Amino acid sequence: MKKHLVKKSLAWLFDTGLRDFRGFPKLLNQALMSLNRTSGSRFYTYHARPKAQASIHLDSVNHAALSLPPTAVVIQGPLVHQDDFTIESARLYRRIMPQASIVVSTWRSEPAAALEKLRAEGFEVVLSDPPSTRGGNNVNFQMVSTCAGIRHAKQAGCEYVIKSRSDQRFHAHNVLPYLFALLAEYPPVDPARQRQRIIEPSLSLCRYRPYSMCDMFQFGHIDDMLTMWSQPLDPRSFTAEEYGRQRITPRKFSEDRVAEIYIHRGYLEAIGERTEVDLAVYYRQLADYFIVIDKDVLDIFWNKYDAQEHGLAGNPLYDAKRPTAKFYSRDWHVVRTFGVEALDTDPALMDVVEN
Repeated sequence: MKKHLVKKSLAWLFDTGLRDFRGFPKLLNQALMSLNRTSGSRFYTYHARPKAQASIHLDSVNHAALSLPPTAVVIQGPLVHQDDFTIESARLYRRIMPQASIVVSTWRSEPAAALEKLRAEGFEVVLSDPPSTRGGNNVNFQMVSTCAGIRHAKQAGCEYVIKSRSDQRFHAHNVLPYLFALLAEYPPVDPARQRQRIIEPSLSLCRYRPYSMCDMFQFGHIDDMLTMWSQPLDPRSFTAEEYGRQRITPRKFSEDRVAEIYIHRGYLEAIGERTEVDLAVYYRQLADYFIVIDKDVLDIFWNKYDAQEHGLAGNPLYDAKRPTAKFYSRDWHVVRTFGVEALDTDPALMDVVEN
Protein backbone atom coordinates (compact mmCIF):
# COMPACT_ATOMS: atom_id res chain seq x y z
CA MET A 1 0.00 0.00 0.00
CA LYS A 2 2.78 2.42 0.96
CA LYS A 3 4.71 1.62 -2.24
CA HIS A 4 1.58 2.28 -4.30
CA LEU A 5 1.06 5.68 -2.65
CA VAL A 6 4.66 6.69 -3.28
CA LYS A 7 4.37 5.69 -6.94
CA LYS A 8 1.09 7.59 -7.28
CA SER A 9 2.58 10.68 -5.63
CA LEU A 10 5.60 10.65 -7.94
CA ALA A 11 3.36 10.27 -10.99
CA TRP A 12 1.29 13.26 -9.86
CA LEU A 13 4.41 15.33 -9.24
CA PHE A 14 5.83 14.78 -12.71
CA ASP A 15 2.52 15.01 -14.58
CA THR A 16 1.30 18.33 -13.16
CA GLY A 17 3.96 20.59 -14.63
CA LEU A 18 5.73 21.11 -11.30
CA ARG A 19 8.93 19.91 -12.96
CA ASP A 20 9.05 23.25 -14.76
CA PHE A 21 9.07 25.56 -11.78
CA ARG A 22 12.20 27.64 -11.20
CA GLY A 23 13.52 25.74 -8.20
CA PHE A 24 12.88 22.23 -9.48
CA PRO A 25 16.49 21.40 -10.54
CA LYS A 26 17.71 22.41 -7.09
CA LEU A 27 14.98 20.33 -5.42
CA LEU A 28 15.83 17.32 -7.59
CA ASN A 29 19.53 17.69 -6.81
CA GLN A 30 18.84 17.88 -3.07
CA ALA A 31 16.61 14.79 -3.27
CA LEU A 32 19.29 12.78 -5.07
CA MET A 33 22.03 13.93 -2.70
CA SER A 34 19.85 12.83 0.20
CA LEU A 35 19.22 9.50 -1.51
CA ASN A 36 22.97 9.03 -2.04
CA ARG A 37 23.47 9.41 1.71
CA THR A 38 20.73 6.98 2.66
CA SER A 39 20.82 4.38 -0.10
CA GLY A 40 22.55 1.17 0.85
CA SER A 41 23.28 0.07 -2.70
CA ARG A 42 23.49 2.88 -5.28
CA PHE A 43 24.63 6.42 -6.06
CA TYR A 44 22.33 8.50 -8.27
CA THR A 45 23.10 11.40 -10.63
CA TYR A 46 21.07 13.30 -13.20
CA HIS A 47 21.63 15.35 -16.33
CA ALA A 48 19.31 17.98 -17.84
CA ARG A 49 19.37 19.35 -21.39
CA PRO A 50 17.42 22.32 -22.77
CA LYS A 51 14.54 21.36 -25.04
CA ALA A 52 14.85 24.51 -27.13
CA GLN A 53 18.06 24.87 -29.11
CA ALA A 54 18.00 28.63 -28.55
CA SER A 55 18.68 27.93 -24.87
CA ILE A 56 21.88 26.03 -25.70
CA HIS A 57 24.90 28.31 -25.52
CA LEU A 58 27.85 27.32 -27.69
CA ASP A 59 31.55 27.86 -27.25
CA SER A 60 33.10 30.15 -29.84
CA VAL A 61 34.61 28.37 -32.86
CA ASN A 62 36.53 30.09 -35.66
CA HIS A 63 34.75 28.35 -38.52
CA ALA A 64 36.43 30.63 -41.07
CA ALA A 65 39.79 29.08 -40.17
CA LEU A 66 38.52 25.56 -40.88
CA SER A 67 38.94 24.28 -44.41
CA LEU A 68 36.76 21.18 -44.45
CA PRO A 69 35.42 19.11 -47.37
CA PRO A 70 31.75 19.59 -48.32
CA THR A 71 29.71 17.74 -45.71
CA ALA A 72 26.05 16.94 -45.12
CA VAL A 73 24.17 16.02 -41.98
CA VAL A 74 21.42 13.55 -42.90
CA ILE A 75 18.61 13.38 -40.32
CA GLN A 76 16.58 10.30 -41.21
CA GLY A 77 13.30 8.90 -40.00
CA PRO A 78 9.77 10.06 -39.17
CA LEU A 79 9.57 13.61 -37.88
CA VAL A 80 9.21 13.97 -34.12
CA HIS A 81 6.65 16.75 -33.69
CA GLN A 82 6.47 16.91 -29.89
CA ASP A 83 8.52 19.90 -28.71
CA ASP A 84 9.41 20.44 -32.42
CA PHE A 85 12.15 17.92 -31.68
CA THR A 86 13.37 17.19 -35.21
CA ILE A 87 13.33 20.75 -36.52
CA GLU A 88 14.94 22.00 -33.30
CA SER A 89 17.71 19.44 -33.86
CA ALA A 90 18.18 20.70 -37.42
CA ARG A 91 18.38 24.28 -36.14
CA LEU A 92 21.00 23.27 -33.57
CA TYR A 93 23.11 21.46 -36.18
CA ARG A 94 23.06 24.56 -38.36
CA ARG A 95 24.49 26.55 -35.46
CA ILE A 96 27.08 23.91 -34.57
CA MET A 97 28.09 23.22 -38.20
CA PRO A 98 27.30 26.31 -40.29
CA GLN A 99 29.42 24.95 -43.15
CA ALA A 100 27.36 21.73 -43.48
CA SER A 101 24.22 21.04 -45.50
CA ILE A 102 21.33 19.83 -43.34
CA VAL A 103 19.22 17.16 -45.08
CA VAL A 104 16.01 15.80 -43.53
CA SER A 105 15.11 12.46 -45.15
CA THR A 106 11.63 11.36 -44.15
CA TRP A 107 8.32 9.99 -45.49
CA ARG A 108 5.83 11.43 -47.97
CA SER A 109 3.09 10.86 -45.40
CA GLU A 110 4.45 13.56 -43.08
CA PRO A 111 2.16 16.60 -42.61
CA ALA A 112 2.63 19.08 -45.44
CA ALA A 113 2.83 22.00 -42.99
CA ALA A 114 5.76 20.42 -41.14
CA LEU A 115 7.64 19.75 -44.39
CA GLU A 116 7.04 23.29 -45.61
CA LYS A 117 8.31 24.67 -42.31
CA LEU A 118 11.58 22.79 -42.80
CA ARG A 119 11.94 24.03 -46.37
CA ALA A 120 11.08 27.60 -45.38
CA GLU A 121 14.02 27.59 -42.96
CA GLY A 122 16.38 26.42 -45.69
CA PHE A 123 16.70 22.75 -44.77
CA GLU A 124 16.82 20.24 -47.61
CA VAL A 125 13.92 17.78 -47.50
CA VAL A 126 14.01 14.35 -49.15
CA LEU A 127 10.80 12.31 -49.27
CA SER A 128 10.47 8.56 -49.75
CA ASP A 129 7.74 5.94 -49.79
CA PRO A 130 8.05 3.34 -47.04
CA PRO A 131 9.36 -0.09 -48.04
CA SER A 132 6.85 -2.85 -48.74
CA THR A 133 8.74 -5.20 -46.40
CA ARG A 134 9.80 -3.96 -42.96
CA GLY A 135 12.90 -6.17 -42.58
CA GLY A 136 14.16 -7.50 -39.26
CA ASN A 137 13.31 -5.05 -36.45
CA ASN A 138 12.08 -2.55 -39.09
CA VAL A 139 15.60 -2.11 -40.50
CA ASN A 140 14.36 -1.47 -44.05
CA PHE A 141 12.70 1.78 -43.00
CA GLN A 142 16.02 3.08 -41.77
CA MET A 143 17.85 1.82 -44.85
CA VAL A 144 15.44 3.47 -47.30
CA SER A 145 15.38 6.91 -45.66
CA THR A 146 19.12 6.92 -44.93
CA CYS A 147 20.09 5.88 -48.45
CA ALA A 148 17.79 8.49 -50.00
CA GLY A 149 19.31 11.24 -47.86
CA ILE A 150 22.91 10.21 -48.58
CA ARG A 151 22.25 9.96 -52.33
CA HIS A 152 20.74 13.44 -52.28
CA ALA A 153 23.82 14.76 -50.47
CA LYS A 154 26.17 13.13 -52.98
CA GLN A 155 24.25 14.59 -55.91
CA ALA A 156 24.58 18.00 -54.24
CA GLY A 157 28.38 17.61 -54.20
CA CYS A 158 28.97 16.56 -50.60
CA GLU A 159 31.99 14.34 -49.96
CA TYR A 160 31.36 13.40 -46.32
CA VAL A 161 28.22 12.76 -44.33
CA ILE A 162 27.00 12.53 -40.76
CA LYS A 163 24.08 10.11 -40.46
CA SER A 164 21.75 10.85 -37.56
CA ARG A 165 18.20 10.01 -36.51
CA SER A 166 15.12 12.20 -36.30
CA ASP A 167 14.48 11.03 -32.71
CA GLN A 168 18.03 11.67 -31.46
CA ARG A 169 20.00 14.85 -30.93
CA PHE A 170 23.70 15.40 -30.51
CA HIS A 171 24.80 18.61 -28.79
CA ALA A 172 28.61 18.61 -29.03
CA HIS A 173 30.27 21.84 -30.11
CA ASN A 174 33.10 21.77 -32.66
CA VAL A 175 32.07 18.24 -33.62
CA LEU A 176 32.78 18.36 -37.36
CA PRO A 177 36.48 19.31 -37.18
CA TYR A 178 36.85 16.74 -34.40
CA LEU A 179 35.49 13.99 -36.64
CA PHE A 180 37.77 15.02 -39.50
CA ALA A 181 40.72 15.09 -37.10
CA LEU A 182 39.98 11.47 -36.17
CA LEU A 183 39.97 10.43 -39.82
CA ALA A 184 43.33 12.14 -40.30
CA GLU A 185 44.75 10.46 -37.19
CA TYR A 186 43.56 6.97 -38.17
CA PRO A 187 43.80 6.47 -41.96
CA PRO A 188 42.21 3.40 -43.57
CA VAL A 189 44.10 0.12 -43.31
CA ASP A 190 43.24 -0.74 -46.93
CA PRO A 191 42.40 2.28 -49.13
CA ALA A 192 41.36 -0.11 -51.90
CA ARG A 193 38.45 -1.20 -49.71
CA GLN A 194 37.59 2.05 -47.92
CA ARG A 195 38.03 5.71 -48.73
CA GLN A 196 38.06 6.35 -44.97
CA ARG A 197 37.20 4.55 -41.78
CA ILE A 198 33.64 4.95 -40.52
CA ILE A 199 33.22 6.63 -37.12
CA GLU A 200 30.52 5.30 -34.81
CA PRO A 201 29.74 5.80 -31.11
CA SER A 202 29.66 3.12 -28.44
CA LEU A 203 26.01 4.02 -27.75
CA SER A 204 24.68 0.54 -28.62
CA LEU A 205 27.86 -1.30 -29.59
CA CYS A 206 27.84 -4.69 -27.81
CA ARG A 207 31.16 -6.38 -27.05
CA TYR A 208 29.79 -9.96 -27.01
CA ARG A 209 27.30 -9.61 -29.89
CA PRO A 210 29.40 -9.57 -33.09
CA TYR A 211 28.65 -6.81 -35.61
CA SER A 212 26.20 -4.95 -33.36
CA MET A 213 27.87 -1.66 -34.21
CA CYS A 214 25.90 1.58 -33.92
CA ASP A 215 23.75 2.41 -36.96
CA MET A 216 22.21 5.49 -35.33
CA PHE A 217 25.07 8.00 -35.63
CA GLN A 218 27.81 7.54 -38.22
CA PHE A 219 30.36 9.71 -39.99
CA GLY A 220 32.40 8.83 -43.03
CA HIS A 221 33.24 9.41 -46.67
CA ILE A 222 30.03 9.53 -48.67
CA ASP A 223 31.08 6.64 -50.95
CA ASP A 224 31.70 4.37 -47.96
CA MET A 225 28.41 5.42 -46.42
CA LEU A 226 26.58 4.62 -49.66
CA THR A 227 28.17 1.18 -49.64
CA MET A 228 26.84 0.75 -46.11
CA TRP A 229 23.29 1.91 -46.80
CA SER A 230 22.56 1.00 -50.45
CA GLN A 231 22.82 -2.77 -50.00
CA PRO A 232 19.75 -4.94 -50.74
CA LEU A 233 16.90 -4.63 -48.26
CA ASP A 234 16.27 -7.36 -45.70
CA PRO A 235 13.59 -9.65 -47.24
CA ARG A 236 12.23 -10.69 -43.83
CA SER A 237 9.51 -8.97 -41.84
CA PHE A 238 9.38 -8.97 -38.03
CA THR A 239 9.35 -6.42 -35.22
CA ALA A 240 11.67 -6.28 -32.22
CA GLU A 241 8.76 -7.39 -30.02
CA GLU A 242 8.09 -10.41 -32.24
CA TYR A 243 11.75 -11.38 -32.37
CA GLY A 244 12.08 -11.01 -28.60
CA ARG A 245 9.53 -13.75 -27.89
CA GLN A 246 12.19 -16.41 -28.42
CA ARG A 247 15.32 -17.28 -26.46
CA ILE A 248 18.00 -14.84 -27.57
CA THR A 249 21.75 -14.98 -27.08
CA PRO A 250 24.40 -12.68 -28.57
CA ARG A 251 25.37 -15.53 -30.90
CA LYS A 252 21.83 -16.02 -32.18
CA PHE A 253 21.30 -12.28 -32.65
CA SER A 254 24.44 -12.08 -34.75
CA GLU A 255 23.76 -15.26 -36.72
CA ASP A 256 20.25 -14.02 -37.51
CA ARG A 257 21.65 -10.71 -38.81
CA VAL A 258 19.09 -8.61 -36.97
CA ALA A 259 18.84 -4.84 -37.63
CA GLU A 260 22.25 -3.14 -37.26
CA ILE A 261 23.98 -6.52 -37.66
CA TYR A 262 22.34 -6.95 -41.07
CA ILE A 263 23.73 -3.56 -42.08
CA HIS A 264 27.26 -4.00 -40.75
CA ARG A 265 27.84 -7.59 -41.84
CA GLY A 266 26.55 -6.62 -45.27
CA TYR A 267 28.89 -3.63 -45.40
CA LEU A 268 31.99 -5.62 -44.43
CA GLU A 269 31.17 -8.34 -46.94
CA ALA A 270 30.62 -5.70 -49.64
CA ILE A 271 34.19 -4.43 -49.14
CA GLY A 272 35.65 -7.93 -49.30
CA GLU A 273 35.73 -9.02 -45.66
CA ARG A 274 34.50 -12.38 -44.47
CA THR A 275 32.25 -12.00 -41.44
CA GLU A 276 32.17 -14.67 -38.75
CA VAL A 277 30.32 -14.98 -35.46
CA ASP A 278 33.65 -14.95 -33.67
CA LEU A 279 34.75 -12.35 -31.12
CA ALA A 280 38.38 -12.22 -32.28
CA VAL A 281 37.35 -11.63 -35.91
CA TYR A 282 34.79 -9.05 -34.81
CA TYR A 283 37.27 -7.10 -32.67
CA ARG A 284 39.87 -7.10 -35.45
CA GLN A 285 37.38 -5.75 -37.97
CA LEU A 286 36.28 -3.05 -35.54
CA ALA A 287 39.92 -2.02 -35.14
CA ASP A 288 40.66 -2.13 -38.88
CA TYR A 289 37.62 -0.50 -40.48
CA PHE A 290 36.00 1.70 -37.85
CA ILE A 291 36.78 4.34 -35.24
CA VAL A 292 34.81 3.93 -32.01
CA ILE A 293 34.08 7.03 -29.94
CA ASP A 294 31.96 7.27 -26.80
CA LYS A 295 28.53 8.86 -26.88
CA ASP A 296 29.56 11.45 -24.29
CA VAL A 297 31.93 12.98 -26.86
CA LEU A 298 28.87 13.72 -29.00
CA ASP A 299 26.50 14.45 -26.09
CA ILE A 300 23.74 12.34 -27.63
CA PHE A 301 20.18 12.45 -26.29
CA TRP A 302 17.69 9.71 -27.16
CA ASN A 303 14.22 9.94 -25.63
CA LYS A 304 12.96 6.48 -26.57
CA TYR A 305 13.57 3.45 -24.36
CA ASP A 306 15.11 4.73 -21.16
CA ALA A 307 15.94 7.95 -19.32
CA GLN A 308 19.21 6.56 -17.95
CA GLU A 309 22.02 8.77 -19.22
CA HIS A 310 24.39 5.84 -19.72
CA GLY A 311 21.89 3.08 -20.44
CA LEU A 312 19.97 4.43 -23.42
CA ALA A 313 20.10 1.15 -25.33
CA GLY A 314 19.69 -1.18 -22.36
CA ASN A 315 23.39 -1.94 -21.98
CA PRO A 316 24.52 -2.80 -18.44
CA LEU A 317 27.29 -0.83 -16.77
CA TYR A 318 27.72 -2.55 -13.43
CA ASP A 319 25.35 -5.53 -13.54
CA ALA A 320 26.54 -9.11 -13.14
CA LYS A 321 24.55 -10.19 -16.21
CA ARG A 322 26.54 -8.79 -19.13
CA PRO A 323 25.57 -10.33 -22.49
CA THR A 324 24.89 -6.86 -23.93
CA ALA A 325 27.80 -5.06 -22.23
CA LYS A 326 29.21 -2.24 -24.35
CA PHE A 327 32.41 -2.05 -26.36
CA TYR A 328 33.88 1.38 -25.59
CA SER A 329 36.37 3.66 -27.27
CA ARG A 330 38.96 2.55 -24.74
CA ASP A 331 38.45 -1.07 -25.86
CA TRP A 332 38.96 -0.03 -29.48
CA HIS A 333 42.27 1.63 -28.58
CA VAL A 334 43.38 -1.41 -26.60
CA VAL A 335 42.69 -3.75 -29.53
CA ARG A 336 44.47 -1.47 -32.00
CA THR A 337 47.55 -1.21 -29.77
CA PHE A 338 47.78 -4.63 -28.13
CA GLY A 339 45.73 -6.86 -30.44
CA VAL A 340 42.56 -8.88 -29.91
CA GLU A 341 44.42 -11.02 -27.37
CA ALA A 342 44.03 -8.15 -24.88
CA LEU A 343 40.28 -8.85 -24.62
CA ASP A 344 38.45 -12.01 -23.63
CA THR A 345 37.35 -13.84 -26.79
CA ASP A 346 35.89 -16.95 -25.13
CA PRO A 347 33.06 -18.17 -27.43
CA ALA A 348 30.95 -19.00 -24.37
CA LEU A 349 30.46 -15.26 -23.82
CA MET A 350 28.15 -15.28 -26.85
CA ASP A 351 25.90 -17.98 -25.40
CA VAL A 352 24.52 -16.16 -22.34
CA VAL A 353 20.77 -15.60 -22.66
CA GLU A 354 19.92 -11.90 -23.13
CA ASN A 355 16.18 -11.87 -22.46
